[in-house]
Amino acid sequence: MRLTRRFWEAVREALPAHADCDRIAVVGSTCLPAGEPPPGAVPLWVTRTSTCFSLLADDESVDAWISRGCYLVTPGWLRQWRDAVAAWGYDEATARAHFSEFATTVLLLDTGLDADAAVHLREFAGFLGLRAEVHRVTLDAFCDRLARAVQCPP
Repeated sequence: MRLTRRFWEAVREALPAHADCDRIAVVGSTCLPAGEPPPGAVPLWVTRTSTCFSLLADDESVDAWISRGCYLVTPGWLRQWRDAVAAWGYDEATARAHFSEFATTVLLLDTGLDADAAVHLREFAGFLGLRAEVHRVTLDAFCDRLARAVQCPP
């Protein structure tokens, strides 16, 4: 409960003081704490997806890729993959051993917004000793999710 409250307090602190709105839509996945945010001056309407990748693709596709042995990544995450691997405490050998237990492929859900995403993908997949694949996605699903969250709060 304490971590949840701190999270929502940090979200509220990040909002511009001059924001003139009657509600704010927060869209996320498992990165969002369970439960609803505590009340505040401006209500936070929370919409959760089954996975963060469900913001970019439909759940059926996400499930199929994972079932096929794909480790899904986004351009933004790939930009800092070395920091993430270091934070996990992996070196190349331990990362390869871990990822080989469940993945055969690193699949980039490419939004086209990062010109270096393919380079980062090759580096990360090479580090893990896995194949690299790219699936182009548009931001249409993300925009639809945001529009529904704003227009039709829970």
